[in-house]
Amino acid sequence: MEEGNDGSKAKVGDDIKKFKRYRMSLDTNWNWQKKKLGCRIRPENGNPAKDALREVFAELGGVDLNKILEDMRKGKKEKEAANKVLVDHDGEKTFKEILGRARVFGASQLALESLDKEENKKLHVTQNIMQQFAVLPKSPPRRVMLEIQRERSKPLRLPDQDFQKMQTEKMEKQRARQRALRMAAMEQTALDKEKQNNATAEFAKTMLDPSTVLRSYGGDLFSSGGEYLEGMLYLSRMADSTLKSHRMNTGMSDASDAKEIQDQIAIEIEKKSERDNKTNDVDEQAAQANSEVSQDTNAKLTCAASLCNWSRNPANASRLASEGAVRAINQLALEPVHSITMYCAAAYRHMSEHLELATAMIDEIKTISTISEMVSSTNDEFIAYNLAIALVNLTRVNGKEGVIVDGAIVLVLMNLILLKPELGATCVRGLYNLTCVDITYTSIERVIRALVSLSLSGTSSVKHLCAAALCNLSDLKSVRARMVEEGAINVLSTLSRGAETRTRRVCAVILQNLSAARSVRVEMASRSSVSVAYALSSDQDPIILRCIGLTLSRLAMEPTNCQKIIHESGVAALGSIAVKYPTIPGISQPVASAFQLLSSNQSFRVNIVNEGSVTAIASLLRSSVDMFTLQHSLLALCNLLCEAENHLPIIQQGLILTLISMCDHDNDLIKDFCSLAFLNLSCAEDSRKHLVNAGAVVAIINIATQNSAVTKKRCAATLCNLSYYTAGMARMVSDGIIPSIVQLVTAKDTSTVHYSCAALCRLCCTVENSRLILESGAVPNLVTGAREASDQATKQFCGAVLSSLSYYESCRVTLCEMGAIAALKGLAELNDETTKQRCLVAFANLSCEVSVQVSMIKEGVVSIIAELANSLKEVTYICCAKAICNLACNADTKLSVATDGGVHALLMISMVQSVDPLTKLLCVIGLNNLLDHTTIHFMLEEGLIGSIANLSKVGGAHISMLSAKIFNHLTQFDTARHKMVERKAVLTTLYKLLCESTTAETQVIAIRTVCNLVLDPHVRGQAILAGAFGPLEKGIEMDDRYTVMQCLVSLFWSCNDAKFMELMSKGTIPSTLLHFASHLPKSNSSDEEYNYVVKILVMLAWEERSRLFMQKRELVEHIFVLIDENLKADAIHWLAITLRFLVLGYTDLPELLHLKILPTMMKLFEKSIGNGPSSLITIKSLVHILRTLSHGGEACVSELVTGGALTILRRAAETCADDSDIMYEVAALMYLFVTNSFSSKLCSATADSSRILSVLGFHPNCFELVAVTMGMYLMDPKCRQAFANEAIAKVVMQIMETKYSESTASNLVLAIYGFSKINSCREFLMAAPFQIDRVINKLSLLESPRIRANCARAYKNFNSDLNEAIEEGAVASLIAMSLEGKLKNQSSDEFLHPDVIPQKDRNLPAPACSGEISANPTEAQWFEKVKVTNGGAAGKGPDPPEPPATSIDGSSEYPNMAEELDAGEIEGKTKMAFAKMQVPQNVKESHLLSDTDFMLNADRDRDDASANESALETDEGESVDEEAKEAIAAQLAAQDSMSSHPSKQGSRGERAPSFRSRSRNNSFRASLGNSRSASKANLLSGNNSESDSPRPTLAPLDGNHSPDMPLAVKKDKKKTHQSQSSNNPTLKPINHNRDKEPTMAEQAARLGLFT
Repeated sequence: MEEGNDGSKAKVGDDIKKFKRYRMSLDTNWNWQKKKLGCRIRPENGNPAKDALREVFAELGGVDLNKILEDMRKGKKEKEAANKVLVDHDGEKTFKEILGRARVFGASQLALESLDKEENKKLHVTQNIMQQFAVLPKSPPRRVMLEIQRERSKPLRLPDQDFQKMQTEKMEKQRARQRALRMAAMEQTALDKEKQNNATAEFAKTMLDPSTVLRSYGGDLFSSGGEYLEGMLYLSRMADSTLKSHRMNTGMSDASDAKEIQDQIAIEIEKKSERDNKTNDVDEQAAQANSEVSQDTNAKLTCAASLCNWSRNPANASRLASEGAVRAINQLALEPVHSITMYCAAAYRHMSEHLELATAMIDEIKTISTISEMVSSTNDEFIAYNLAIALVNLTRVNGKEGVIVDGAIVLVLMNLILLKPELGATCVRGLYNLTCVDITYTSIERVIRALVSLSLSGTSSVKHLCAAALCNLSDLKSVRARMVEEGAINVLSTLSRGAETRTRRVCAVILQNLSAARSVRVEMASRSSVSVAYALSSDQDPIILRCIGLTLSRLAMEPTNCQKIIHESGVAALGSIAVKYPTIPGISQPVASAFQLLSSNQSFRVNIVNEGSVTAIASLLRSSVDMFTLQHSLLALCNLLCEAENHLPIIQQGLILTLISMCDHDNDLIKDFCSLAFLNLSCAEDSRKHLVNAGAVVAIINIATQNSAVTKKRCAATLCNLSYYTAGMARMVSDGIIPSIVQLVTAKDTSTVHYSCAALCRLCCTVENSRLILESGAVPNLVTGAREASDQATKQFCGAVLSSLSYYESCRVTLCEMGAIAALKGLAELNDETTKQRCLVAFANLSCEVSVQVSMIKEGVVSIIAELANSLKEVTYICCAKAICNLACNADTKLSVATDGGVHALLMISMVQSVDPLTKLLCVIGLNNLLDHTTIHFMLEEGLIGSIANLSKVGGAHISMLSAKIFNHLTQFDTARHKMVERKAVLTTLYKLLCESTTAETQVIAIRTVCNLVLDPHVRGQAILAGAFGPLEKGIEMDDRYTVMQCLVSLFWSCNDAKFMELMSKGTIPSTLLHFASHLPKSNSSDEEYNYVVKILVMLAWEERSRLFMQKRELVEHIFVLIDENLKADAIHWLAITLRFLVLGYTDLPELLHLKILPTMMKLFEKSIGNGPSSLITIKSLVHILRTLSHGGEACVSELVTGGALTILRRAAETCADDSDIMYEVAALMYLFVTNSFSSKLCSATADSSRILSVLGFHPNCFELVAVTMGMYLMDPKCRQAFANEAIAKVVMQIMETKYSESTASNLVLAIYGFSKINSCREFLMAAPFQIDRVINKLSLLESPRIRANCARAYKNFNSDLNEAIEEGAVASLIAMSLEGKLKNQSSDEFLHPDVIPQKDRNLPAPACSGEISANPTEAQWFEKVKVTNGGAAGKGPDPPEPPATSIDGSSEYPNMAEELDAGEIEGKTKMAFAKMQVPQNVKESHLLSDTDFMLNADRDRDDASANESALETDEGESVDEEAKEAIAAQLAAQDSMSSHPSKQGSRGERAPSFRSRSRNNSFRASLGNSRSASKANLLSGNNSESDSPRPTLAPLDGNHSPDMPLAVKKDKKKTHQSQSSNNPTLKPINHNRDKEPTMAEQAARLGLFT
């Protein structure tokens, strides 16, 4: 096995090498470059080399690869067709695997053997052996093509009605998730900050001791710390010294604690300083700087507090404004001291409450920027609240909005909202106030952006304020575009979603205001304003619905918005609004206007109806009584009805009945709209049925009585359209449509007249309707319009009605009586082909009426018709032909019709212009009608004959028949007959075309026409030479007896000329005649035709020139058949004569005998017996035939003898004795019989021969032949017995009595000698009266020895004994002849044969029938009875004229609804009447300062100085320790603040301490660090007049100690202060309840030391 495998492998390897060599040598053996073909690359694999190799091996392996692939493709296609969505990936994979196979089909050995075997077969096959391929573009993958096909095959999907709702819900859910995530992040951030603050506080407690931070303070009793003049001013207001002493004492009691804390802080600081290797010099310099800052801070604090306190009193406003208080506050507000900032914030608040100060604040450029810095640099609630209130108050100053917006107040308010979300409602009020303007300002877009951003979040109150602000802005025309660009539409979507009714109402107003600007409407629609409107339309609030309706109506004014409105459920919104409040004009008007505007866009009318607008419009039309609403709803409905697809939904809503009911409205415009709606409905074929069935015709008729020309026109157009509905014609007529339309015909408007005429054209489809139109008085108006109308179109329409009415017979006479002919004549002059055609139709219809034909001809209608025939339209030609054809029916006016152009027009139409067979037929009919004796000459001059000949060639069967009739009619006239034969083309047409027509009637008429020509001897020759015999021969075969008879007569009369007979015999006429005669019935009814056939044959056989062509075997045989099968008695002799002539000169007489001529002759002979004189003619002819046949030779003669010729000859001898010629012919035949042969002689030796000879012997011209014949018979012992009678003996005696010749005597002697040998004859011959012996003696006297010898013998025999056994001399004769070879005597039995006269075969006399040809030919002529044929009516003519296109789109004819609604809108005037808003009451009552809040702590200066020093160090950035100290102090202060206010630890522990109102158990006093145990500062009061106590001296302030400010405050002043505070509109009395007094560290923290 291994060896075998190795061997096979080696062999395979060799084969492979051989194969490679074979392949490599192909390019050298053959010139393959010339045979190289481009190879198509399959898109499945893109490898042509593999494809070619695969095909080669597949072919070698006997596998049809293409079939496999085709089957797989087919399977794939079937699967894909069954399931177009899913792709058969498995099949695709298998298919590609098959394509990718590269293995060889079969073994390599098989491949090599197949290559060698197929080498010779592939020598002449062009293959791509060189593997050169042309790369073709590769098509896309099949999967891509399938996907494209699927996408294209997907059905169109209508927009989902709930799509917007689903999108909104999805967005809401997404935003809710986002808000939840933001809130969670904010809470987590708050927790993180709280943890960080707690950790910082703990660290501060551990690291710092208050005793080391706060140093002891002893006060500045001698004013060594600086100037206190300003402080004295404030101190002078303090009245109660005891209170000051009390506070001072209390403060002194706690001074030691504060000192300890300061000492601890100082120690700790010193330790840190030492660790950082700082020198004491640096500490001294810092202490000095801190001292200076502390002094300045105290002064600023005092100033800020004073200005704040003064600003509380409205009386100080003017002074503060004029003396620069605003500028001072702006400067102080920038101080880093927290207390100063708080006073400044309060001062801003109070100043802003006074108009003069607020104005000054605005005028001061840095006010807003300063407040902005304050907001951004603090988290204090007191400061934020007061600044927010101040900003809101500033926004309330009228006329300054632009200034403060330019000062970045919007940004400040936004920052406040970010810092204090609870201030959102307050700050939004400020933004709202900025929108309360009548004119726009420069930076108003900032307000827009702020409002847009704030509207996306916040509480419902904030959203409502934002909406109100946007509403104010939307009143400004110049701002609307900016609002839309900034996303106000999307904001409205957010604001209105789930909002209160008031907010939704404001949103609706905004949309309404924005839509008032034309420039933004397209942008609004692109930003989903329609979706917002749709969302708001679900509300029940009428104000909202009105605004939405007005918004959509305005948006609809832009054509580009229609698609958005439809696809975003705008139509559904309008429909919802219309259904809810259809009776409120304020709502229904904009909705109706919106529908009208939307419907004016042609591209979206179907979509509008699909969105459900029909229900809304129907609700408005049925429920509303507002004229405006009704008008525009109707106009919208009219526009929607412009599309036929909308009709069914509208009809299903019952709006036809609604329109019918509205037709009774008092308003003319409503009726006009109703007419427009009906017009649009009537434009669709399917809608007309509903209109008619609903009774709309009556309503339309009622509307048509209006004075409005437009309404009349529309009603006329509607009725015109309804007239197309033929099924409802009866209903419309019963409703009174015809009288109404007739009335509209009299309208002044030309379009109305046009529509009315068009309607009348369609309505006059029945006789009843046409009569009703006549009875309604329409014709006079139509005639007047057709003649006197100012425009051509009106004339055309009126003429169309007249043309339509002319179709009915009952109307024609009336029309003519009312002047229709004159009107039509005038219309025929118009330059309009259709009008001319209608005139022709009318003329054709009217001409059908006999009573008006004469009048039409007299009025010159024929010439007009002839002129109108010069057109290029086929329908014109047919109308002209019908009209002339009808007019030609009048017998009295034919010549006038012909001469007025009728003939010329008919000939031109039929020959040149028309190509329609029907038109040509009508022309031929007209010509036929015109042809009579009065017009024949004129029509011949016009070329009638040639035209008819040409028409018969191109026309159909009807034209051919009429042409044949005309030709037949023409043959009545000699002139016409001569003209017909003059033109060979005419005769050719007549012979070839008409006579061979497929219509029998045409053939009959044409053939009989030919007969007429042939029967005329003057034109016969020309007719025959042109081929007349062909039609005549065809006529013989016709079924019509009269036609056949006329053809036979024509052929018979054509036999008067030899050349005509020769022509006939050359053709097939003889055979046709024989065939015809053979099939004639045997009854006597066909004898005449039979006789004519036979006579024609007789004439043809008689004429030598024609006889030659008659002597044919087939023809003779046919004659024999005729005689045998259908022999008629009257024609026997003619047939005999025919045979007589035919046998003359016949070349092959034996052939005739072979054809059995003798039986035929015998039949003729038998049938002729008793046939009267014709029998003799037959016998004579038969004798001649026998004589001729006898020339055929011995066989022929013998056959004649045996065939019965003797019977014929005997009959001839008996009946024709007076005819010597016949007798001679008989004698000659008898002579031939006896001389031909012994057999013929023997056969002819009968009694008949004896009888014949007995008769012939009495004819002298036959004596010689009779003598020799008798002698020969008598001399023959076998024959003589038949002649042994007295009759023969009498012949001998008769001959002897006449003069005879020697030869006759010799032959006669032999005959007597023969008699002598008959024993029975001797006795009566010897007796009288014969006495034969005397005859013999007489003959013996002749000189001829021969005769004498024979006489001797005869005599001897007569005298011999009758009983002798043998005759005398018999023995001697025998011996002589036998032995000696000669006779002994001169006697001889030889006969002397006479010369037989030959039969005459030339110049035979003409048959007796030839005399009949000279009869009068006119007796046999036949003419078709002339029948005039009416051309008929031309119908209703062209289609009723299409009326002028009327405008069915009413949107362009009526004022725009939205513009009328906008007419009352005034720019800049808000619809909601919003005014500027104050600060909310709860915010206004919070964070107010009382008189006690202006009391300054004795340690305040020190704390402030420390704070200034810390701030200074921090600003300079000299050391990191100072920063850490500040951070630690801040944390400690925060901890102290939380400990002193436990109620706030859980909520806002992360914020820095700030002013708080008394309502929240916080006070300005607490924030300043005031406590009942500390020394109190002097109380700064805003009322200077209430202080009666002496003013104390202010303590000096220094950098290390806060000044001790003892202030005496009376307890009874509290009530007075509260009353004063209540007089202030913005400040209210503050609750003075105290919390637990804080520690010294807490006081330090609150003083802002570490902030």
